[in-house]
Amino acid sequence: MDNQDTKHNSAPARDLAGRRVATGGTATRDLAGRRVVVTGGTAGLGRALVDELTARGAQVGFVARGRSGVTDTERAVPGSVGVVADVSRQDDIHPAALQLTGRLGGVDVLINNASSLGPVPLRPLA
Repeated sequence: MDNQDTKHNSAPARDLAGRRVATGGTATRDLAGRRVVVTGGTAGLGRALVDELTARGAQVGFVARGRSGVTDTERAVPGSVGVVADVSRQDDIHPAALQLTGRLGGVDVLINNASSLGPVPLRPLA
């Protein structure tokens, strides 16, 4: 069996609802021109998203609660744009959205990564 046969016999990637999803195509690699905002963008998964999305060509804005984290991330990820806000506070959301929309020239994708839940087993969330 050569690599072609192996490739065709592998199971396609599926999402949680069982639908087929694209993997490895240009849609997942090249994000040039896309404007993406990540909440909780200075640590953990949020920071990894900021790094990866920027590396793939997206214009990335992010929100975080701490000014030092925002400053550090902007320095470490050239071209990223950070805003200090707490997305758990309703009064912070609209001003942060206006700032990021203005600085990026719009938003194409929003990734709501920030959470105050802490570690939670996946099953109760499903």
